[in-house]
Amino acid sequence: MQVTVGGFIMGQRSGRGDRRESICITGFKRNQVGVLMDIAKLKRHLGPRLQGWLISVLLHIVAAALLVWLSLGDSGPKQAEYETAQASVMREEPPEPIEPLVEDLQVDRWQGAAELSEPMVLPSELDMGSVGDGSGDVIAVAGLIGPGTGGQGRAAVDGRTRFCGTSGSGKRICFVVDHSLSMVMAHDYVRDQLQLAIERLTPGHYYNVIYYAEGEPVQLAPGELIRANGPNRQRGMEFVANMELAQTVASGQGWQAVVNALEAAFAGRNVRGQGVDLIYLLTDGEYDREQVLSRLRQMQAGQSRPVTISVVACGSRDSEAFLRELATSYNGEYRFLTDEETTSMGFSELDRRW
Repeated sequence: MQVTVGGFIMGQRSGRGDRRESICITGFKRNQVGVLMDIAKLKRHLGPRLQGWLISVLLHIVAAALLVWLSLGDSGPKQAEYETAQASVMREEPPEPIEPLVEDLQVDRWQGAAELSEPMVLPSELDMGSVGDGSGDVIAVAGLIGPGTGGQGRAAVDGRTRFCGTSGSGKRICFVVDHSLSMVMAHDYVRDQLQLAIERLTPGHYYNVIYYAEGEPVQLAPGELIRANGPNRQRGMEFVANMELAQTVASGQGWQAVVNALEAAFAGRNVRGQGVDLIYLLTDGEYDREQVLSRLRQMQAGQSRPVTISVVACGSRDSEAFLRELATSYNGEYRFLTDEETTSMGFSELDRRW
């Protein structure tokens, strides 16, 4: 019998057993051919879909790679721009020019170390013109105030000025000083203390010195309050050094000289048009007190705020109650200086006590 596989004659077999073998082989081949046909059908159905899926995957991969490349390509300039901006922010800008706080402020000539008699003390604050210090106007009545100068040499530390043991916080100062013959015992002492008070002023202060004895007062700067810079302080100290005691006539009009001096103090103005806010009054109180007090009240009434008056007294204690009340009424300080103190206490010793 012939054995046929897939239409080909493979050989011949004889007998019954040969027939069964031929059938089995033929069935196996048919199954194999069917599988191959099924695979071919599957390829026909899935081929286009599989091809589209692969193309989509490839496109996504290409797009992702392109995005990564673009991001890496941009990071360089952006990073450089960020670093530049950050550097510009962190870079310290040069300070702006500082406007002077005071228009007419002058700087004193520097003194070498050999010229300085003691350590320099800087002022704690400068006069800001219209900005008040909240202390009110101060008229320090230059009456003779007792021993212990109140530390004139240290006035700049706390912003206060000092004269003959009294002190005040005003920035526009007038020293009103009796230079009649009644001051003969205290004249040298007062001269030294007044010079020291002027020397310890700072360029943040304005000041004037007014002497009275009889008639019209004698002023350092009539109608003015001059800035206490170096030249003007030197000018004031020379003015005080050259002032002599004045002869007076006993006419009962001594109060008028005091009033004239106080009116001149109230009338003084600095370059900003501001009036006095501190007067130191040195007096013996030997005059018509009611007349002085009445006129002083009128002067104070014309002020936006009461002017503080500090009184330094010397001579007789008969006027002490009146002068103390005068200082207290206008928020000032009072000091009585005895003849013994003015004659026995030297300048340096008095200064060291404060």
